[in-house]
Amino acid sequence: MSTIDDLAGAREPEVATTRKDGSPGFVPFWTVRVGDDIYARSYKGPSGVWYTSAIEQGRTRLRVDGREIPVRVEMVGPELRKEIDGAYEAKYGASPADRDYVAPMLLDGAVATTVRLEPEE
Repeated sequence: MSTIDDLAGAREPEVATTRKDGSPGFVPFWTVRVGDDIYARSYKGPSGVWYTSAIEQGRTRLRVDGREIPVRVEMVGPELRKEIDGAYEAKYGASPADRDYVAPMLLDGAVATTVRLEPEE
């Protein structure tokens, strides 16, 4: 299985962040696959800590099944919005526990934070 498959199949991979006390850590977030690419959005919009750090540095680290994966982070425009929205609905919308969190991921604020994650390995 490829790294892309691992990221696409993970229900909630984790992304590197900085905690309020300044220490490094990881928080769960959602990723979706469209074609051969992995995308993510910030639930908190442009103020999301993982997002601002990843955009500033152009890279971040993900954790899946205890394995850390360095990734490059690239902003994406609105061209694939429909496909990415559909991927979020398909992957997370069927779960009653997640349904309330899907709608905010499809709003303009979160959509504006859509990034493509390219594994560096």
